[in-house]
Amino acid sequence: MGLRNKTLMAISITLILMIVIIYSITNTILLGGYATLERQDILQNADQAIKMIEDEIGQLKSVAGDWSPWDDTYQFVQDVNQAYIDNNLNDSTVMNLHVNFMIFINSDGKIVYCKYTDLETGKGEPCPDSILQYMSSSSFLLRSDSKPDMIGGLAILKEDPILLASAPILTSQLKGPAVGTLIVGRYLNDSEVKR
Repeated sequence: MGLRNKTLMAISITLILMIVIIYSITNTILLGGYATLERQDILQNADQAIKMIEDEIGQLKSVAGDWSPWDDTYQFVQDVNQAYIDNNLNDSTVMNLHVNFMIFINSDGKIVYCKYTDLETGKGEPCPDSILQYMSSSSFLLRSDSKPDMIGGLAILKEDPILLASAPILTSQLKGPAVGTLIVGRYLNDSEVKR
């Protein structure tokens, strides 16, 4: 092998090694940078989703906070009078509140009335069994004089998750004793996520 071939081989090997080294360094830097950017984007999107869910729960708490301390609701949960249902719990009212259901539970933990409206069709329907079963088995949702704070959160049901808020039923002057619990909620389904 002549000097010319040895020189060409040395230059070729050096060039190949330089290309491999430059590629490795560049690849590591760029991929690391992209991974960091992607991680930041995921965290930002997750944070936005959490804030949106918190806002929705806040709206449900507002509805529960408006309806639960009301003399008419206080009387209704005790006697389940038809006038309250006719005057206050029609489909358009529930649609305007943007809730799927309003559940009235007396101080014994018994569901005395459930108003359910499908937000997509605007039609009232019987309360789904999954909601009734969840409410019956979730005593932590019940509010009373010993648990007077309004609560809200996310629950996972068979068909879809639901956002809900629970408040004690008091008089219009926010006096007790609490005669039950009002739970309002909304499905977190595909149409709600798109909204």
